[in-house]
Amino acid sequence: MPKILFAGGGTGGHIYPALAMAQELVSRKAGFTPVFVGRTGGPEEKIVPQAGFELFTLKVSGLARFWSLQNFLFPLRLLKALWGARRLLNQLRPLVVVGTGGYVSFPILFWAQWKRVPNIVQEQNSVPGLVTRLLAPRANLVFLGFPESGEHFSRLENLLFTGNPVRKDLVKSREEGVKVFGLSPNKKMVFVFGGSQGARKLNEAVRNWITSGNLGDVQILWQTGPKWFAENQAGLSSKPASVVVLPYIDDMAAAYAASDLVVCRSGALSIAELTVLGKPSILVPYELAAADHQTKNAEALAQAGGAVVLKETELGTLPEKITNLLKNADELKKMSSRAKAFAKPEAARQMVDEILKLAFPVKPFSAEPETVQPKGVTC
Repeated sequence: MPKILFAGGGTGGHIYPALAMAQELVSRKAGFTPVFVGRTGGPEEKIVPQAGFELFTLKVSGLARFWSLQNFLFPLRLLKALWGARRLLNQLRPLVVVGTGGYVSFPILFWAQWKRVPNIVQEQNSVPGLVTRLLAPRANLVFLGFPESGEHFSRLENLLFTGNPVRKDLVKSREEGVKVFGLSPNKKMVFVFGGSQGARKLNEAVRNWITSGNLGDVQILWQTGPKWFAENQAGLSSKPASVVVLPYIDDMAAAYAASDLVVCRSGALSIAELTVLGKPSILVPYELAAADHQTKNAEALAQAGGAVVLKETELGTLPEKITNLLKNADELKKMSSRAKAFAKPEAARQMVDEILKLAFPVKPFSAEPETVQPKGVTC
């Protein structure tokens, strides 16, 4: 069966948009098989097979954003990744390639453009990343998660604002959600998470709040991230029954459903899920994110009235912010409505429409590289 290849990984923010598109593609029964290429050792090695899709991996890493001797090995690692990507592309012979970000998407998209395979770059954030900026000029299409990101591109005719796609399995009832985590349906619940990897400063703020003994009637569902779980468990001398602490939550649908308020980072995927579900949120941008894109993501939703932005330096006020919002049912209701108005619930459908347009008709796949290197791409 003809293949549509999705390349991306390293974080959930690059994996789940690809899964959302793949699930939509399968639901169409259009005669295509989605396949994935991810990073060796990345979370996609667990997430993608669990979702029922075939995954191939490449050993790939990027440049450190600080002084590191490892950066001297980057050219060699890039060449190895490019060689592996070329072999994979020749093996899989996809009709369309979609890159959803992360270092692994670069070598795959590079060869797709070299071989003139129809290709799409998906940019989730309000400020495009390095891979997107390098590859967008030669892409057939660039899907934008935020309209503001369009101002960063020199070529405009291939840009399409779709919003970010979310999985279809995110909707559950509150009753189902509280049952999964053993929480009370009669008390307010805050869901706290710092992305798939966790967030140290956010974890510290939540732990300090719990150990202060001033939770009141608030319940907390807290995903620490695997790296920070043991440390935070040890830091809780006694844990109230109203607090559930987990390293990672697979059932995000249940976690969202059980919550009255969400506190999290402002990655593009998190914002897409919050808005589709209409969840009021306190967003804590990661201050070291490339080009400060998380702050810009958060500000876009806050300006629409669907969220409150809290800087990392202001995390000492987090308990007060949470308590005040939970006491104000009218404000939570307004934030929920405004978040939903910000959402793009049909993003996956629109993206797959465009993928299928590129797949029909399709030229025969070239097993050998073309002689002209794509403009705007450097190695």
